[in-house]
Amino acid sequence: MMFRRLPWPTRAYSPPRAWTRFITTEATGPILYSLLDQQEIDLALCVTNHLPEAPYHCRVLKDSRLMLFVHKDHPLATRSSVDLKNLEDEPLVLFTDQFGQTRYLRRLFAACQVHPHVLHQTSQVFTILEYIRHQAALGFLSEEFAQDEKNLVAIPVNQIATGHVNFVWNRDPNQFPALKRFLAFVEDRYGKKELLHA
Repeated sequence: MMFRRLPWPTRAYSPPRAWTRFITTEATGPILYSLLDQQEIDLALCVTNHLPEAPYHCRVLKDSRLMLFVHKDHPLATRSSVDLKNLEDEPLVLFTDQFGQTRYLRRLFAACQVHPHVLHQTSQVFTILEYIRHQAALGFLSEEFAQDEKNLVAIPVNQIATGHVNFVWNRDPNQFPALKRFLAFVEDRYGKKELLHA
């Protein structure tokens, strides 16, 4: 989901061997971690508000914020921020409960003693955007989506912490040269940001 919103490295990355290729899988965090554990993927791009612990390694690319998206004509569109309590009577479109983002939002709503009016749940970003574009519901997406959506307004939510866009892996790059080259490229491209457990 985040690939389109980041300066995606494959545009500039030229692997030295023709057999190096990228295959993307859009999935929830637990599924991606399971694929890493089964060695079905080498690297996962995740957005989380907590960073992984050993045996995983992590490279933070940037911080990102989960925002409330509303149509530009919605009454909340003029607000500089909102509280979850402001959303109690608003129809919402959320990702399905398998997504960590939805579980996180439900915990925040519960902590505020707010019972959200969830109109629809989906696994598709497109569906969430369509509900918001047609003023049928409000939704939560990463702030990067605001760059492409001129008729939508992204509003910070007071209770939502800043998250991290990060690459996660659990193999030793010294034993996997292609992974080592790609991680070196990421470091060159994004700078020497915090590298955890490596």
